Amino acid sequence: MNLLRTFLFNFKKIILSPKANFSILFSVMFISILLVIGLLMYVLDYYHKKNAMENANTSAILSGASKMISRISYFGDNMSSHTHRAIVDDVTRFIKSYIKEALLLDSSVFNISEKNIISQNSKVSITRKPHSNVFHELNNQSVLQNKKTFYHMSVETFYDYHVKFFDNLLNKKINTKIISFVPALVKIDTGEHPPFFVQLVVDLSASMSCLMDSDPEHATEFSICGKSKKNSKMDALKKAVLLFLDSVDRGSKTQKDTHYIGLTGYTTRVEKNIEPSWGTGKVRKYIVEEIDANMLGQTDSTPAMKKAYQILTSDKKRNFIRNILHKRIKIPFLPFQKFLIFLTDGENNDPKSDMKTIKICEKAKKNSIKILTISINASSNGKRLLKKCVSAPEYYYNGIDTGSLLRVFQEISTLITHYKYQVILKK
Repeated sequence: MNLLRTFLFNFKKIILSPKANFSILFSVMFISILLVIGLLMYVLDYYHKKNAMENANTSAILSGASKMISRISYFGDNMSSHTHRAIVDDVTRFIKSYIKEALLLDSSVFNISEKNIISQNSKVSITRKPHSNVFHELNNQSVLQNKKTFYHMSVETFYDYHVKFFDNLLNKKINTKIISFVPALVKIDTGEHPPFFVQLVVDLSASMSCLMDSDPEHATEFSICGKSKKNSKMDALKKAVLLFLDSVDRGSKTQKDTHYIGLTGYTTRVEKNIEPSWGTGKVRKYIVEEIDANMLGQTDSTPAMKKAYQILTSDKKRNFIRNILHKRIKIPFLPFQKFLIFLTDGENNDPKSDMKTIKICEKAKKNSIKILTISINASSNGKRLLKKCVSAPEYYYNGIDTGSLLRVFQEISTLITHYKYQVILKK
């Protein structure tokens, strides 16, 4: 403010001076305009950086909450204090790492070293509310604790903003600190797990008969594929899906009718559709006895994703004409948590199919369907599609070998069977 006051005083003095001529006035006004433009650029840059930090913190805290709930749900009520501490430490490290990844998405805001510094110096706090049966006032909302656990989470990041423009002008450095603080309340319902509805969308194209370590950029060269089913992508998929079904059954063994599961297999069309039903029996039977790659099949995910979307939303009201034109699968009218698991090892043969698939993904997300995607050593274009379809960045998985694919499905089963929770961002 002192700098601005001094500048305005001298500017007024020059203009009112009887010795002032046009050249002097023009030069002063031109310099003044440059100073104002420079100042505005720094103000905009400042708020751009602050906004990027706040967005990264918000994404990190939401992703961290999801990871924490998955871990807590896995151990359940018998979790020891040591295990709880280990979970908190693991989630803290995850959030710090996620901040860096979120900042990397916008390369124009910070350089690599700045992103590393922001991530390393970030402060993450995760504390469990010790008292039960209390009211919490938050954003004018009253929350009564009833079989619920509350966690306070916060992320704070810092950035030393250096205004280089004024270094030579004032012959000294001007620094200001940008601080972004995002607090949240995580409410976990530790009562019964809500029922969930899972629709698997599985790639059955010819490239699924290739070895897990085959080059994804040359997946159309089928001469190297199909010679041995052992160690193929399809073989790894069978093992991983069966592990997933086993994990889902174990996670829900104390309750009946908790998981409603179906499967859609595709090439350029829907090759197989297992209508959803309670339990894992129908899908398990298909995986054990029938599933295989179509040796002549190319890839187009659109028909299968459209079919899966129609199945997952078949409990929604439709108009009379749509009911006549489309066969409607009957599903129970229950407050399902809905999941669509989309898996492929390659990319669509027609690039236009990517945009069609993405539009279906957007419609699904608007209907509260969580989309998880799995790349089985997919090509770069295939990975790009999967990353655009997910409901959140942490719902994208990449399996590069049988072991990693097994871990992916194990993690997804934990995510799906976890406690119901809500993240309330404080203002």
